[in-house]
Amino acid sequence: MPWTWAMLGMATAAGLLVVFRICLKQGGHAHESPCQPAPVPGPTGDGEAGGFSCGVYGDRLERLRRGADGLLGGADGAAEAEAAGDPELFAPPGEEGAARLARGLARLRVGAAGTEALRRLHDPATGPRQLADLIAADPVLTGRVLKIVNSPLFGLRAAVTHLSQAIGVMGLANLRMLLFGEFLESAGAGAGLPAALRRELWLHLGATAALARRIAPAFPGLDAGMLFTAGLMHDIGRLVLFGADCGVGSGGVHHAVAGEAACAAFDLPLPIRQGVLLHHAPVCLDLEDLDAGMAGIRVAVALAVADGLAHCLEAGEAGGEVALSPLRASYRPLVRESALRQCLAAPELLFEVARLRAMLRLAAA
Repeated sequence: MPWTWAMLGMATAAGLLVVFRICLKQGGHAHESPCQPAPVPGPTGDGEAGGFSCGVYGDRLERLRRGADGLLGGADGAAEAEAAGDPELFAPPGEEGAARLARGLARLRVGAAGTEALRRLHDPATGPRQLADLIAADPVLTGRVLKIVNSPLFGLRAAVTHLSQAIGVMGLANLRMLLFGEFLESAGAGAGLPAALRRELWLHLGATAALARRIAPAFPGLDAGMLFTAGLMHDIGRLVLFGADCGVGSGGVHHAVAGEAACAAFDLPLPIRQGVLLHHAPVCLDLEDLDAGMAGIRVAVALAVADGLAHCLEAGEAGGEVALSPLRASYRPLVRESALRQCLAAPELLFEVARLRAMLRLAAA
């Protein structure tokens, strides 16, 4: 027995020595907290599904922190702009603009194969069975759902072959994102939007939606699911206004006005419609200059923050920086700053953004 204990002690000591040597080879930083590992491997090889290196992960967290400082006018943020915005920017368009907007909306509806699918997609009462019916009616879409759920994004050990099982694995949020991406792809292609621009728009909408959902605790009274939908829709007006006879801003139509019109055409709730209409207002107009309910204004503030943070991440990927205009002082009481910073520090936020973006890339492949 004594000999057995002696051998065990020697083996333990040898193991500790090996660990010590490994720590020395890693630069003596064994005391530091390691990066949060990615939950799933990424198919793109660039960390887009969450496979961040420590350096990439830390850089993106820092960009979010600086973005929050800029938006909230903190110590590192820019001073509040002196120039006043024009309330007419978000007003209904004139006769010429309304005609061009109507043509853009008609093209959007045709490209999306009708409004009923999108209306059901964003209806909170629509559950897995209803979504399965939407998917099963389209064999191509069914194949894409199965392709994505069986990709490395979800890390399954056995292949999924049934649509109902795939929906359970993906979750409703991911599935809504995929269906919305299909809607945008169809509508964008029908409007003649080049593939590169479609991809740029889809990825931005996905990132903004994921960020909006994650920062919902910083905006009391707002539902995370509603913010996710609003994030998906916030720049849909750019698609409405695209085309040879309806360029962005033509006829005096702002893309936020076009986005609100699209939301109204799909019977989305009023707070989402008003939030999409006013998502640029918090940086250029004082709150008292807005003609909207407080629920819509709160959604607009959340979208302004999520949109700005998405641009921060995108600028970092391109190797650049983006200068964010801060929220006007009248809106800042609507943001729980401590909760926002806590949300932005959560590791799963970056992973969710990366997974959604990777899923959209895979769907378009």
